[in-house]
Amino acid sequence: MDIILWGVASFGVRNLPSTDVAKSVGKYLQSLCGIKTERQKGPLGHVYYLNELDGLIRQEMGNPDIRPHIRHYCEDSGQHLEHAWQAQAWKELDPTLATPMVRKGNQDFFVHELARLDNGTLTNTIQFPVHQLQSSFPYLVESCNLDQIPSPHNILGILSENGCECLPWTLTSFEDGFANHWRVLAKGHEVLTFAMWLYCDDTSGNVSKKWNKHNSFLFTAAGLPHEHVHKESNVQFLCTSNLAPPLEMLDGITTQLEHGQKEGFWVWDVQKKAMVLMIPAVLAMLGDNPMQSEFSCHVGLVGKYFCRCCFAKGRDANDEQSASATKDVADDTSIHSNASTEQESDSGAEKKGGRRKETIQELISRAKRFITRTIDTLHNMFITSSQLGGKTKAKEMTTGTGVKDTFFGHFQDKIFAFIRRIPHSTPTEERQGLVDDFIAQNIPPEPSCFSPIWRMKGLDPHRDTPVEILHVILLGFVKYYWRDAITRLDDHQKETLKHRLSSLDVSSMGLSPLAGETLVKYARSLTGRDFRAIAQVAPFVLYDLLPAECYEAWLALSALIPLVWQPVILHLDTYLATLELAIQRFLNCAAHWTPRWFNKPKFHIICHLPMHIRWFGPAMLYATEGFESFNAIIRDHSVHSNHQAPSRDIGRGFAQCSRVRHLLHRGLQLCPSFWLEPVLENGAALLPLLMVST
Repeated sequence: MDIILWGVASFGVRNLPSTDVAKSVGKYLQSLCGIKTERQKGPLGHVYYLNELDGLIRQEMGNPDIRPHIRHYCEDSGQHLEHAWQAQAWKELDPTLATPMVRKGNQDFFVHELARLDNGTLTNTIQFPVHQLQSSFPYLVESCNLDQIPSPHNILGILSENGCECLPWTLTSFEDGFANHWRVLAKGHEVLTFAMWLYCDDTSGNVSKKWNKHNSFLFTAAGLPHEHVHKESNVQFLCTSNLAPPLEMLDGITTQLEHGQKEGFWVWDVQKKAMVLMIPAVLAMLGDNPMQSEFSCHVGLVGKYFCRCCFAKGRDANDEQSASATKDVADDTSIHSNASTEQESDSGAEKKGGRRKETIQELISRAKRFITRTIDTLHNMFITSSQLGGKTKAKEMTTGTGVKDTFFGHFQDKIFAFIRRIPHSTPTEERQGLVDDFIAQNIPPEPSCFSPIWRMKGLDPHRDTPVEILHVILLGFVKYYWRDAITRLDDHQKETLKHRLSSLDVSSMGLSPLAGETLVKYARSLTGRDFRAIAQVAPFVLYDLLPAECYEAWLALSALIPLVWQPVILHLDTYLATLELAIQRFLNCAAHWTPRWFNKPKFHIICHLPMHIRWFGPAMLYATEGFESFNAIIRDHSVHSNHQAPSRDIGRGFAQCSRVRHLLHRGLQLCPSFWLEPVLENGAALLPLLMVST
């Protein structure tokens, strides 16, 4: 701050405030129009600080530079796929989370309510264009007697899928007058959904090489187009901690989400110039493979069941004890619509061809079976861990199923530690009674003792943790192949490679001139940016330096990468067919080179990419380069703190940055201390709120 004031003074500005006054003004503005950083005591006993999710959403909706780009409705774009709202995941979003209404004229039409079309039809379940809507539910309630139609309150039920029975009506309730819950809460205002990409990663809080692990949660608005979604200024910080593990912090985030999904967040929409009620929703959980495995309650890439998306198995895939168990696993091998199951063993890539493509409904059903199996396994683990001698059995269940909940593992360890303290001379029945009493008093009941990911409405962690192309391809295949290539070369060949890299004209690729010395000498210390350049130039500099089978694998990889990094897909089915062929060619070349490559789980994980592209959109939308670069900012906040309470200091620092960003964008921010829910009087909203603007 002293440097900034000195710089302003050097331009001749007079009457500058002192540093203390500037700090006092900053604190006042933060209390007036900033977001809060709340202290949280996690279920595992750690203290961390969490920035308000609703405050960050208010800032985004009140930002005149960002708000016009945010989308809230899904779009049927046919075979064209460019943005997240055009993909299947948004279309299949839980109806209680998707934007539940559309406004036509002065009427609001909500889902799960009876409405009348312009042809006189009363409808609730069919699809139709908005221009056919004529009368909304409140109008029907008022005019049913005059129009001589049945009261819309007289709902008998809903027909089953086979049309043979009438099921109870549960989509609206008698307490709300059979109106949509969000209509009651909105009080005449619009209700919109704010979808997010939620990201978590670990980074060091030190500039030095000494590792100081900080787990951080960030998010961006999934409703932003791809050219805006990865801008550093659009990445929002939620929390970080060097003590609390990710799932413990996720518990606090989930609590905020649950509140928003039940009651909504009131925000000022700077584009509509009105108050709107926002429903927060997480579209996908992003991170590297170990982090996504933790989100999925999965044992990780080193386990026998190494894939978080399917039941593919590792080296002992053929060591099943019974044919029925093998068939059971095969039935749910993959939720990928056309993926072949890769058995990652020394025998190579074993593919199953000619399978019929799954429909979206079959894909969803398969995913539901997968998530149900995980939840059932966790339930059985809880029961097993509660019994004497359950530690070994619980470990065998983890190995045999691939299910590992690190959140539940904390409570497991407490149970096992208590059992160890009970004298062995105590009778078995008495020992079990002591264990039961301990669990009743010290362990949360199901499902609170399990990962908070299962409380996130509408999220399937097995399906909604998409393949992350930065770590799978650039920091996976390209890194593996480049290190292998460098180790194969002698000193003379390395010098040749250095000169080729340095002299190669890469201006047409949008790259800076390559540093051949660095790329060759420090091949084991390169970053994703380096591997991005290598992937594009490798075929032109390695053509006569590697064996034929290695070079063919490089060619297959270099052909695959441009397909993956497509920002716009013009014809989805054609693109996915081409992509699957490119993946199969890449795997075939790798197997022809050496089957040992398939000891790397990423050679299987890539098979799920086509399914995730159909589900979420182009892979660039949920690539994590923008989040990864944000780690440098987190590190700067850590370095400039006193390291006594890094979670609090970093959280408050980002809260101040959010406020400065918001004001510099000419945004209006509602003052939290004056926040009141809109009150309707004669149809007008009374907003006794204080607004601050630059």
